Amino acid sequence: MRSAFPFEPPPGRHDLINLRDNENPFGGPQRHYPDNTNGDLVAAYVRALDVVEVAPGSDTPGWHWGADNILITRGAADALDLVFRAFFDPGADAVAVTPPTFAIFDELATVYGVARRPVPLLGEDLDRLDVGRLMKLPVKGVLLCDPGNPTGTCLAPEDVLLLLDSFDGLVVIDEAYVECSGRPSYRHLIPDHPNLVVLRSMSKALGMAALRLGAVLAHPELVLALRKVRLPFALPGPVTAQAMNELSRPALLRAQIETFAEERDRFAAELARCPGVGRVFAEAGFVTVEGDAELASLLRLAGFDTLPEPMGWPGHVRISIGRPSDNSRLIAALKTTTARTSRTPQPARPDRPGQTAREAQTAGSPPSRVKGHQT
Repeated sequence: MRSAFPFEPPPGRHDLINLRDNENPFGGPQRHYPDNTNGDLVAAYVRALDVVEVAPGSDTPGWHWGADNILITRGAADALDLVFRAFFDPGADAVAVTPPTFAIFDELATVYGVARRPVPLLGEDLDRLDVGRLMKLPVKGVLLCDPGNPTGTCLAPEDVLLLLDSFDGLVVIDEAYVECSGRPSYRHLIPDHPNLVVLRSMSKALGMAALRLGAVLAHPELVLALRKVRLPFALPGPVTAQAMNELSRPALLRAQIETFAEERDRFAAELARCPGVGRVFAEAGFVTVEGDAELASLLRLAGFDTLPEPMGWPGHVRISIGRPSDNSRLIAALKTTTARTSRTPQPARPDRPGQTAREAQTAGSPPSRVKGHQT
C-alpha cells in the first residue's frame, strides 16, 4: 500500500516554496502543517533516552537510532493501535496475551477482530513466561507488558530472550514504565531481532502526560509499514515544540525519575507494614498490593482514589505514586484505621503472585513483602 501523504521533511527544509500542502498563506502563526516525519523530535528523544535510562544497554555496532527505526506516536496506546492496524488481519490472525496484563491488549484485539490466546504468567511473582506454550500456539504475535501493568513486576529476562530466539512471529513489548524499573530497555535487542517491536511512553517517567506522546521502536521495514497506516500530520506542532523543550533537559528528567523511584520504594516499604495489606509489588511506575475491594473503599473514605481489581485482577489494588505528603497521609490513614487491624489478608491463590502477610511475618521481616526496584 502506498501512503496518501508524503513522509518527508517540509519543503522549507530544501529551500523550496511550499505549494504542495494546501495551506492558507493568509492564516495566523499556526497555518503550516507540522513536520510529518518528526525528525527533530526523534533526535531529541534519542538523546534523552541515552541519559534517562537508569540501566543503559548497548546497541549493535553500526546501528543508529533515527526516524527510520523510531516512530513518534500519540501515546503508547496509539502505538499499539498502529501495530494492530498494520500487522494483524481481522478475522484471520490471533495474538497471545499473558494475563494479568494491560487491558488495552484485549480491547484492541476485539476492535480489530483479532483472536486472543491467553497464556497466564507463571511464578510466585508472576514474572515468568510459559515460553513452551507460547511457541506452540498458532498466533502471529505475542503481546507483553514489561514492567507489567497491573502486576508491577518485571519479566525474567531469560524468558524474554528465549521467546525472541524461538518465536517466528512478532514480539511486542510495552515498556511504558521501563525507566522506573532499573533494567535495560529491550530496544537494544532490536538490531539482532527483526521481529521485536518495543513501545514506549513519554507520559509516565518522563512526566509529559498532557502531551500524549509515545514511540514505536523497531526495524526500519516495520516502522515503514506503521507509517503507511498512520493518519497524516498526527502530532500537533505546539505539542512537539513543548516536547522538544522538555527533552532538551535530560539530566533534569533523569533526576526526576530517580526521585520518583526513591519515593516509590519508600512508599512500598511503608505499605508493606500496614494492616490489611498483603504482598507489595513496586517495579513499575505505581505500587500494586494484595488487598480486597474493602481496602480500596477504606482509602476512598480517607480521600484517596485508587484502582481496585486493576485490569480485572481480583484481590489486588493498584496505587499510583503521589507527592510524598500525600503518600504519607495514605500510610497514616491505613495505620490508624482499626476496622481492618484484626483481619488477616486472604491466602494468595495460585494465580496471584507472592506470599501473604502472614507468611512474611513467619519469615520475620515485613519489608520482605516488597517486590521492587531497590535504589
